[in-house]
Amino acid sequence: MNTELTLPLAFLAGLAGAGHCWAMCGGLVGGSFLAGGGGQRLYPHLAYHGGRVLAYTLLGALAAALGQAIVLTGGAGRVQGVLYIVAGVLVLLAGARVAGWLPLPASLAGASPPWPLAGFLNGLMPCALVFSLTLKAATAPSVASGAAWLFAFGLGTVPAMLLAGVLAHWLGGQSRIWLRRAAGLLVMALGLQAVLAGAKFFHVMLHL
Repeated sequence: MNTELTLPLAFLAGLAGAGHCWAMCGGLVGGSFLAGGGGQRLYPHLAYHGGRVLAYTLLGALAAALGQAIVLTGGAGRVQGVLYIVAGVLVLLAGARVAGWLPLPASLAGASPPWPLAGFLNGLMPCALVFSLTLKAATAPSVASGAAWLFAFGLGTVPAMLLAGVLAHWLGGQSRIWLRRAAGLLVMALGLQAVLAGAKFFHVMLHL
């Protein structure tokens, strides 16, 4: 794989996949910032997406090291499906909180999630686009070039996902009850979609 020629293509693939990223992970990103706050500060966004890009980079390095996309098949694939289901349930709860139907206990009010870890877990979610890029990384001549391929792709996804977090914070900060309820219902719908997608992915991996 010619790294000099393909790294720009990987970055452009991340940019061009904005619509796919919004459909697959926009709800997870938005739900994280709606539930944990922090949208008005720069650090949570940088930490979250830094963790997400790190996950992609490690996937690329592992795929290159093994010569195949083992991280997305077999037992690892089943773990990914379960992870997606758990994340979807958390997004459902976040949506209920935004809508005002599930207040947090006083001891947890104002608590922020570990942003780098949240982003890292997001980066491990089942995704056809990441899967295809990881397969490409499996053909890399070295671990470094495989990692660089997915790193460049991850950077390309940052603008769309950053916008998802910022918009979620803006919606969550509005004072109108009807807008908060609508935003909460939307996040809950995205969480339900994540649960169903995770269950389907788990079922496929289970029968490979």
